[in-house]
Amino acid sequence: MKLNITTLFGLILLTGMIACGQAENAASEDGGSSIAAPASDDVKSNIEQRLEDYLAKTNEKDWNASFDYLYPVIFDIAPREEMIAAFEQMEENGFNVMVEDAEITDWEQLVSWKGTDYTQFTYNCAMQIMLAGEQFSDPMMMDMMTTQMQSQYGEDNVKFDSTSNTYDIDATRSAWAITGQDGNWYFVEETPQLDMVLDQIVPDTVQTLLGM
Repeated sequence: MKLNITTLFGLILLTGMIACGQAENAASEDGGSSIAAPASDDVKSNIEQRLEDYLAKTNEKDWNASFDYLYPVIFDIAPREEMIAAFEQMEENGFNVMVEDAEITDWEQLVSWKGTDYTQFTYNCAMQIMLAGEQFSDPMMMDMMTTQMQSQYGEDNVKFDSTSNTYDIDATRSAWAITGQDGNWYFVEETPQLDMVLDQIVPDTVQTLLGM
């Protein structure tokens, strides 16, 4: 089973997994309240550790364990089983992604809303995409992939070694960290697709407090 171009670009975007100020209060239409304030050092430390564990499971290709770190609402939009199958197909077809040296470089404020905490962060990482298989010998496909990656990460940040069919990318990525019912932090990587469903994941009040 081979990856078609639409599926392949979708997977590229999926892999392609934000400031401090005075506390603010806001009221929602249903009378609820929210508060935005800088994230504490403990919160940042917990998120950093969860991110490290999440990326480790992703690099191990342990998709079940890796997806345990994703915010569960995602699976109401894209069923977990289908996402796992897509990533397994990606791996079987020679599309292998490794993410290393991840470092969070910027934080948004922490917003508490109806018992759930939300924040955004930006992190830099070294991402390597190794390609193997007949479908990646097509120069037209490789040109399209290169264009897509340069558009997403910046032309100067994408290096391609044609002898090994490997991309080395200095990637800057953004993600949401959201607490679950168990109090742990879960992630939503920001992708162009997220913009279309963001309201299903992050309430309007939270987005407003973060200036979105």
